[in-house]
Amino acid sequence: MVLRTVPANEIRGDIFLDFSSAEGYSVHEVLEYFNSEFPFFPVRTERGSVLVSKHSLLWIEVPSLLREFEEETSVKLAERREVLILTDQVEEINATIVLDLPEAYGRTLDLLNKKENFILMIRSETLMILNLHHVTKIQEIL
Repeated sequence: MVLRTVPANEIRGDIFLDFSSAEGYSVHEVLEYFNSEFPFFPVRTERGSVLVSKHSLLWIEVPSLLREFEEETSVKLAERREVLILTDQVEEINATIVLDLPEAYGRTLDLLNKKENFILMIRSETLMILNLHHVTKIQEIL
């Protein structure tokens, strides 16, 4: 996985999530983990283990989970929106967000106003987790 932190820094390594399953973890378990109350998580890098603050994350690349995510029935049926995301790091991100929400809540605004700090997006054929704390503006690309 690749983690982009604030200020602009990149960490490459393996994230250790607190799951007991030996078979790995699902997309929703990963998202739930990052939206949990725990402020830090461990990452194993080439130089050893480090503890990273969730608040310092801008985004995380999780390419190994893209296929599973796109095969979920609810995701196949959900609206997708192409968006331009601006961050407090003066970074522009072109991405696709998936509005996997009840039909009555099918707007980009509804996704952003959920009480979650992290959301999923697809960028360059990679599943990514975006920290909304660092987002200053999102514009739908029509």
